[in-house]
Amino acid sequence: MGQTLSTTLTVYISLVVLVASGANGVSLRKNNGIPKGYKSLGSGYFVSESGFDYFFANGSRDPSKWNKLKGVSGDLNDLKAGYACSTFSCYFRGTKFSVAGDLKVLKYGITPTRYASDAFNAYYDGVKIRGAAGEMEPVSLYYGKDAFNSFFQGVKMKGVFGDVKSLGSGYATDDMSNLFYWANKIGNAVNFKRLDGGYAVSSNDCYYLGKKIGSASPGGGCANLKTFKVDGKSSSWAKGDGKIYHKGKEFSHAMGKDVSPLGGGYVKVGHKFFYKGAETAAHISLKVFGNTGYAVDAATKLYYNGEWAADGVVGFNCEDGDVYCGAGHIWFYKGMKMDQHQVMGLKPYDYGFAANRFYVFFEGEMFTPRFSGGQFSCLSEPGYCGYQGNWYYGAPGKKPIQFKQWVDFSVKDGKVVDSQGNQYVHGKKV
Repeated sequence: MGQTLSTTLTVYISLVVLVASGANGVSLRKNNGIPKGYKSLGSGYFVSESGFDYFFANGSRDPSKWNKLKGVSGDLNDLKAGYACSTFSCYFRGTKFSVAGDLKVLKYGITPTRYASDAFNAYYDGVKIRGAAGEMEPVSLYYGKDAFNSFFQGVKMKGVFGDVKSLGSGYATDDMSNLFYWANKIGNAVNFKRLDGGYAVSSNDCYYLGKKIGSASPGGGCANLKTFKVDGKSSSWAKGDGKIYHKGKEFSHAMGKDVSPLGGGYVKVGHKFFYKGAETAAHISLKVFGNTGYAVDAATKLYYNGEWAADGVVGFNCEDGDVYCGAGHIWFYKGMKMDQHQVMGLKPYDYGFAANRFYVFFEGEMFTPRFSGGQFSCLSEPGYCGYQGNWYYGAPGKKPIQFKQWVDFSVKDGKVVDSQGNQYVHGKKV
């Protein structure tokens, strides 16, 4: 969203996602991904199998990095949205705070919010809300109100007349049609409408992520503002009766010309092509490969993030999520051009590996010649790839491990073993 508040506005209504393979030697239960010796309570809270110790995972799957909860008396119960309570103590994301009586997590519709209340007080993120009077009512995940005041993330708002009402995407209004964005008053909400791509309009003004960008009145630069979609998805481009906008900024190159967003940051303006607002050298037409940054023009010139990358590119292929992209003798790894004398016939594989008839590559670099034929493949267990009699283990950012020749690898009962019966974890024999 490009907003400095994006970190603080992270919604805590999430469970800790644990992958099925261990990290740093942590042994994980098969299927559910929970470290051995622990039971998940939900929302990132865990209890030891002994039932005496409670933890908050802080987004880590490594128990050595978890926060051990202090003062837990009785069983700990997950209340959702980061809250949990035992008989005499309550916690928000593992931090203990004082309450009076039973704690109730407040919902917006059916969704738990970070607002909560007890017999006498209201809370946001486990912190007592100052100035709250009476029953707290969330009107969105972030906005709330009580009998007399309105709040944003638990902080009392200024300049609100009557009750605050959420308009979505951080916007809100009140009984006097004042318009707010993340609690800041920015204009008038009469005929307010949210558009795609971060844009919004009211009777008088146009906005991009809460910032006023022009007049929506008849004759104004963003009157009748319309947004563009690419492959059914929102883009950063919009067009009014008088001006073109990219990420909320006026795009002077487009005045009086047709604008056609192509995706991946590329746009056609008249007969020229731009990448994120900067002109490229592309000619006639441009084929864009999703959000990878790659595009090829009619002259078979390849561009990466709008910059020329190679000539004579035919049959180029790249899809979102690919790290190896190319065709023939022209290949790239994450935008880095590979040695064209080595890559003819390259085929990408999992875990950063790629191979052709002559070489094996890892993270874009050739690290060993191929010593024999055989079909190159990768195991279901991350990191292990190879071919008959030649196997390797690769971890991100590290030099691959090359195992001794004429030993093959497979996965049996969820464990990586070689043809001699040895078991391996993270590339090391155990």
